[in-house]
Amino acid sequence: MIGSIAERVADHVAALPERSFVAVRDVDGSRTAVDAAFSRLAAAGDVLRIRKGLYWKGTPTTSGVSPPRVEEVALALGGPGSGPAGIAAARWLGLTSQVPSTYLTAVPARAPAPFPGIRFSQRPVERLLDSLTPSEVAVLEVLRMGPAVVENDWQDLPELIARLAAEGTVRLPILDRAIAEEPHREARSRWAEIRHTLQVPSTIPRREHSQNGPLAAPPTALPAITAEVGVPVAERALTEALDEFAPGILAPGPGRSLIHMREVELGTGRPDAVLVVVSPAGLEARREKGLRLPSLAHARVLESIRTGAPSGYSRRYSIQLMKSLHEIGWLTRRNQVRTPTSLVASSLVVEAKISNWRRGIGQLAKARWASHDGALLMPMENQHRVSRAALRHNRLGLLVARPDIVEWQVRSKPVELRWMADLWLAELAIRSLETGQD
Repeated sequence: MIGSIAERVADHVAALPERSFVAVRDVDGSRTAVDAAFSRLAAAGDVLRIRKGLYWKGTPTTSGVSPPRVEEVALALGGPGSGPAGIAAARWLGLTSQVPSTYLTAVPARAPAPFPGIRFSQRPVERLLDSLTPSEVAVLEVLRMGPAVVENDWQDLPELIARLAAEGTVRLPILDRAIAEEPHREARSRWAEIRHTLQVPSTIPRREHSQNGPLAAPPTALPAITAEVGVPVAERALTEALDEFAPGILAPGPGRSLIHMREVELGTGRPDAVLVVVSPAGLEARREKGLRLPSLAHARVLESIRTGAPSGYSRRYSIQLMKSLHEIGWLTRRNQVRTPTSLVASSLVVEAKISNWRRGIGQLAKARWASHDGALLMPMENQHRVSRAALRHNRLGLLVARPDIVEWQVRSKPVELRWMADLWLAELAIRSLETGQD
């Protein structure tokens, strides 16, 4: 098996063009075996290790593979929607000859861990949802910084943007929308001054919604989903259609049960559906022992005590929660956690959208911590609109509602479930069974 995975990794790397990055997660198989295969390729000089899980296939030289440029590493670590910021942004656009000592990179949503010579700065998640190019990010960042990062006349910027738009390097309608969602007031003001000098009319593209036209009515196996019934009603129909086909999407396996919860409050969001595969005997045993969780905060404190990581709560509030956990029976007299058996074998959070996939991904991002997998659910007619790059970046899958079935179009990339999430999902599953929701 190890040999076959090593061959698979070698073939995958060989098929890539020179000067490209490759992530360990891109190759299916045992993570340990895939990691070992990449380590052997790095030791042989075929690839260069950038950081854990990320490698570089450069041009072969007598001393090994040529390393990537700092901006290439920054964009690879930043992911889709990232781009240069500060002086690096001005240099990217040819507005300065200065070379930054540290390459500042703007990334949508959460910034990656620091990397030598590179610093990341968090920006709005909409940049990811709109799939901004590095050049478009650079324009936004120069607008944020203003004339201070530009060596030439600031008045030359409109001409540069117009040329980039004519070449197709930047998209003015997308920049219009990005600026409209930009929290930096001066950036919005500077764009307003520049925009009227450009020839292309200023029209902010509307995000897709149900008024784009009625969807084809599916046969009777699925509820009829049309724009006329209203987006919330149509999305609810999609979620209801998931009921029948859930076992094929998340197979329970022997000795386990699939629990389907709708619009359950996770504490950081309310996804349309949460599917959980659990041991029914384990749930009943925990329920009989009285090991319940009044809130997500209790689960967070338990994880904090178990791992030693800070909970994020004040000392006073943490003590209150610990007192409650003592009374329930989660903690011993020495404040040690009575660690129960993990009950959640697999889990999936689902957001149903008729066409506004960007909003769906944003909502899933808030709840992704609480499940092994996450997926958008959309009608088959609209699945082509969804950015596959955005799905990969957020490790999400895509479920489609066909005329007579709901099934995977793009499989989700599973993540390891946090212990806190396992505790909380088990608690929600018990509540679901008690109320008869499932």
